[in-house]
Amino acid sequence: MDKITVDEAAKSFEKIVEYVVGHEEAVTVSGPSGDLVRIIPVPKPVGEWKGRPVYKLKDVQHLDYPYW
Repeated sequence: MDKITVDEAAKSFEKIVEYVVGHEEAVTVSGPSGDLVRIIPVPKPVGEWKGRPVYKLKDVQHLDYPYW
């Protein structure tokens, strides 16, 4: 996971989004008071099991509430 400052994020938001999508890696935006926000790739479910979405193992790290 990479970290950038708020000023850098405001100047090059499109480049950050392209980086996150291309590398499938989260980027953390930090400010003077610490970490502010995390830009993550949105995991897409690959199927369903008992009514719950199933994700690839590599996508579990980006879920806010993993289905375990």
